[in-house]
Amino acid sequence: MPKLSHPSFTRQRVSLRAAIAAAIVAATALTLVPVASAGQYRVFNCRKPNWEVANGSDWVSEAAGGGLVMPDNCLRDGQRYTYLGNAQRSTTAFSGFGLHLRSGLSVQRLRADRWVKLLPGADNGASVQYDLLRGSDDDAWNWSALKTVETCRLTAPCSGWAYDGAAGSSSVDVEFPGGTTFLGFAVSCRGEAWGACGGGDNGRAHLRINAIDLTIEDSDSPVLAQPGGALLNPGPVRGILPMTVQASDHGAGVYQLIVEVDGEEFSRTRPDPSASCADAGVFANTDLEFEHAEPCALSVTATTSIDTKQLSEGRHELSVRVRDAAGNLSDPFSKTLEIDNVPPPSVLEKPTISGPGIASGLRPGDKIVATNGTWTGPMPVFKHRWQRNSPSGVWADIPNGVTASYIVGVDDVNHQVRVVVTANAGEGAVEVASDPTATIKSGAAIIVQSDSKAVGGNVAGGNGAGGNPATGQLVVDREQRTVDIRHGAKIVITGRLVDADGNPIADAAVDVFEQIAVVAAPWNKVDTIKTDSQGGYVYRPKTTASRRLRFAYSEKREVSDYRATREVFVSVTAGMTIKARSRVVPRLGLIKLSGKVIVDQLPARGAWVEVQVLDAKVWRTVATRRLSAEGRWVFKHRLRGASATRFTFRSRLRVAGDLPTAEAKSTPLKVRVR
Repeated sequence: MPKLSHPSFTRQRVSLRAAIAAAIVAATALTLVPVASAGQYRVFNCRKPNWEVANGSDWVSEAAGGGLVMPDNCLRDGQRYTYLGNAQRSTTAFSGFGLHLRSGLSVQRLRADRWVKLLPGADNGASVQYDLLRGSDDDAWNWSALKTVETCRLTAPCSGWAYDGAAGSSSVDVEFPGGTTFLGFAVSCRGEAWGACGGGDNGRAHLRINAIDLTIEDSDSPVLAQPGGALLNPGPVRGILPMTVQASDHGAGVYQLIVEVDGEEFSRTRPDPSASCADAGVFANTDLEFEHAEPCALSVTATTSIDTKQLSEGRHELSVRVRDAAGNLSDPFSKTLEIDNVPPPSVLEKPTISGPGIASGLRPGDKIVATNGTWTGPMPVFKHRWQRNSPSGVWADIPNGVTASYIVGVDDVNHQVRVVVTANAGEGAVEVASDPTATIKSGAAIIVQSDSKAVGGNVAGGNGAGGNPATGQLVVDREQRTVDIRHGAKIVITGRLVDADGNPIADAAVDVFEQIAVVAAPWNKVDTIKTDSQGGYVYRPKTTASRRLRFAYSEKREVSDYRATREVFVSVTAGMTIKARSRVVPRLGLIKLSGKVIVDQLPARGAWVEVQVLDAKVWRTVATRRLSAEGRWVFKHRLRGASATRFTFRSRLRVAGDLPTAEAKSTPLKVRVR
C-alpha cells in the first residue's frame, strides 16, 4: 500500500481522534437507546460508539477504471482507507467500499463518520468526486440505477466541508424507508464529463471511513426442526440429558437457542460459536448488536444438556425455540417432561408384627400392630393390608384390614395372618410382606357385639365382620358407629358382651369412656356398667354436645389392658332459635332479629352465626354475628324505602374444631314489609 506523507493528512490524523469522537457522540445522541423493535439489529464497523475497534469484514474494497483496490479491513489506525492513484484515470474510474446484503436483509438506517479530501490540479482535477450510494444489490456500482445519498466535489462541495487541499471530516445519519440491500462509499472521476482526472504526487481524491453504525432489518423468522436426544425419550427422565437441535434462517442467521421450563427461561445458548455471532457489547439493554452485517450461521446443529435435578419431581412443560440475530423467534417445540430423579424407596428391614399374644399364641380378640420396617431414601407414606392365608397357601386381603393395627377375629382361627406394607415416596410404590404369624387357635377371647338404637336420630355405618343388618346385630370390635341426634333428645345404647364362642358373659364390668368432640379433647372415664345374665348392657349418654363413647372390657379386674372395645360417636346438632321484634315492618322501619345457640361447652372466644335470607330459592348470608358467652346474638337492619315484600330469614351456626356440634340451622322466620 503506498505511503501517504502529505503534511495536511499527517496533521489531520493526529487531531482526528478528538474530531471523530465528538462527531460519533453527536451522531449517536440519537442512538444511545438501541433498536428495540423485533426484526432489527445493529452493526458496527471500524469503530463502535465507545471508540473500541470493530473490524468486521462485510465492506468489500472495490474499484473500476484503474481505481485502487485497498485492503478489506479497518487496520489503518482503525479506519478503512482508499484513494485515486497518481496515474491518469478515465471518467469511469472509482475506488471505494461496498456493502452487499443477502436476500431477506435490508439496511434501515446508516450512521457513519467519513473523511474526504479532494485536491485541485491542472489535469482536470475538478472531475474528482465523493459519493455515498444506495439501492438494490443487483445494481451495485451502476451509478445510473443507484440513488445518491450524498455527493461532494470541488465545484459543488457539501455544506460545511473544507477543500482546496484541506480535508473534510463529518458524520452522516440517514434512514432508508423500505430498506436498501446495497451501500457504497466511493471517490471517482465522475465529477465532470470532459475528460480524465489526473493523479499528481499523492492522488486527487482520498476517502477514509472512520466509523459505521448500521440498523439492519431481517424480515424472516428462523425455522426449528424437530429436536431429538435422550431428554425427549418417552417416559420419565432423570439426571443430565442431552437434546440436539437443528435450525435454519434466511437472514441474519441463527443466534440463540432458548429453553423454557414452565414458562420461565431455563437456558439461553449460542449455537454458532464464531466471533462474528457474538454480541458487540456496546449497550447493556440489548444483545442484538454485532460487528458483522451477516453475523451468524444460516444453519446450525447444536446439542445442549439439561440437568433435570434442577427441576422438582413431577410434570414440567418444556418449550424450545431459536432466535435469529435480529430477534425473530421460531415457532416453539413443546413437550411435557416427567422428572423422576428420586428412586423408589428400598427396604432394608421388612415389616414385623408385634402384640401381647405373639409369644404365647394369638387368639380371637388379640390386638396386633404392624411396624413399617426400615427403608432407604426420602420418608415414604405407608399403607397397610392385612391378609389371611387359605389351606392351599393363597394369601387373601382381610376386609377392612387397612390400618396399622388389627384385632384377631373368629374367622382367623386355624389360619395365619400377615401384613403387607406399601411404601410410596412419590417415586413409585413398593410392597413388602411381613413374616406370617403362627396359626391362630380358638380361645376364651372377648368380643363386643352390640345393638345400637337411637331415639330421634339414626345409626350410620357399614356392617362389621359377621354382622346382620336386618337385626342390628353388628360386630363392631374394630369399627366406629355414628348416631345423629338433636340437642337434648334421649338416646339409649344397648349391647351384649359375648365370648369367642358366642356365649354371654354375665355380671361383667364394662368401662365407659367419653371424649367431647373438640380438637385435642382428652378421654375421660365417666361410668362403669354391669352386664346382665345374658351379657346385655344399657347406657344412656348425655346429648348436650357431640361426643365419642368407648365401651371397654378387661378379663381381669383393675386391669386397663382391655381385651375388647367398641366405640360409638354421638353427633349432636345444636339447638337454634330465631325471632323478630316485629314480624311486620314499615318501609323505612328497622328489622331486628335475635336468637340463641344451645349446646354445651361453647368456646371461650365465642362462635359465629350467619344470618341468611332466602333469595331466588338460594340462602345467602347477609351478616355474621359472634355469640355471647350465653350463646345469644342480635342482628339489626334499617330499611331505606323498600317496596312491599316479604323476607325469609334463618340463622346458621358455623362449625369449627372447638365447637362440639354438627352443622345447625334455625327454623326459617318470615318478616313482612308493608
